[in-house]
Amino acid sequence: LPKALENYVQEIGRAGRDGHPSVCELFACSDDVVTLTNFTYGDTPTEQSVAGMIGDVLGRGEEFDVSVYELSGIHDIRPIVVKTLLAYLELEGILQSTAPFYSQYKFQPQKDSREMLEQFDADRAAFLRSVFRHAVKGRIWFSLDLEKVSRAIGQPRQRLVAAIGYLEERGDLIVQAAGVRQGFRMLSRPSDPAALCARLSQRFDHREKHEITRLDRVLEYAEEEGCWTRHLLEYFGEQHGECGHCGRCEGQSPRPIAPAGRASPTKEQMLQLDSLLSERHKALASPRQVTRFLCGLSSPATTRAKLRSHRLFGAFDSMPFHDVVTLVENIMQS
Repeated sequence: LPKALENYVQEIGRAGRDGHPSVCELFACSDDVVTLTNFTYGDTPTEQSVAGMIGDVLGRGEEFDVSVYELSGIHDIRPIVVKTLLAYLELEGILQSTAPFYSQYKFQPQKDSREMLEQFDADRAAFLRSVFRHAVKGRIWFSLDLEKVSRAIGQPRQRLVAAIGYLEERGDLIVQAAGVRQGFRMLSRPSDPAALCARLSQRFDHREKHEITRLDRVLEYAEEEGCWTRHLLEYFGEQHGECGHCGRCEGQSPRPIAPAGRASPTKEQMLQLDSLLSERHKALASPRQVTRFLCGLSSPATTRAKLRSHRLFGAFDSMPFHDVVTLVENIMQS
């Protein structure tokens, strides 16, 4: 990326020397900053969610597999954040990732089952017949839950996958894989799980602060007094002189960016919020969960509870996240 930026700067420089108009301009506005920062805050899981997921993972066997989307739904953590937390556990030396695999197959037969089975000997035909008996027929596709079928017929999962793959290669079936699961091996178990949960929660907090700082630096860049191109390349570790053709090099003075307006909830919204909290939804048990909801940031729990159609969902989306969470904490503690 730095090299590509430098090449781009050189191209712009040549264009300027050849008499073409300057093309290096910057437009900045603070109106979207609240929305961008709220998304960053919304990705940070609660300490309870982190502790719940870590306890879930540590309670499994030495070799296990998980679905990111199942963990997401159970512990109210967005799927991308679940992946990050699993990666943190790998970095801690607790887990080792093994190969991912699919837990379900969907297929469309391309010929009659009798015609498919007559090409096999009696034992293989009986095996395939038992597999097909456990397929669930939909409107177009048949579906197989490989783990359930494996247990039901007493055959290893690998044999089921190989058989479906062989029939697909022969053109007897059209196959779609679904339900990806990630395998893991337990390398060690922490002597102090509570300390591990606290450490990883702090890591998410640090990540949140880092992302917010990055957004602040973009606004600082827009107010930069010196050459924009040089400043950008220095950020990526490249040394470059004045470009001579950006707004600053052409003599434009920096202008302060007006701060975004600060909205406040109405009395009616506060009454609605009191009513909502009195309903004690499990999906809105913590101040951070409530704040995500009010700022219009969906979560697995609120989606499952069908709360996104509530009139307060996103009603506070123009307010900074930390203002909303402070407001919610005061209400929930009173």
